Amino acid sequence: VDGTAPASVTLTGPAIALCVSGSTVLRGAGGSTVALSRGESLYITPDEGVVQFSGADAGEEAGEVFLATTG
Repeated sequence: VDGTAPASVTLTGPAIALCVSGSTVLRGAGGSTVALSRGESLYITPDEGVVQFSGADAGEEAGEVFLATTG
């Protein structure tokens, strides 16, 4: 996630997000947000639906996130 534009993913099942570099912010369909930094992961429940990934804050390295889902 380079910070210039948010990316979004529609989930149909559970997922795990793993931040491998930099930092990023995830926002679920319910509006809750979680910041992830390198080495941190997050379990995402299917009820989140569409998950939006935003880039790093000013002065922080853009985040690289892998998303593992079922199916």
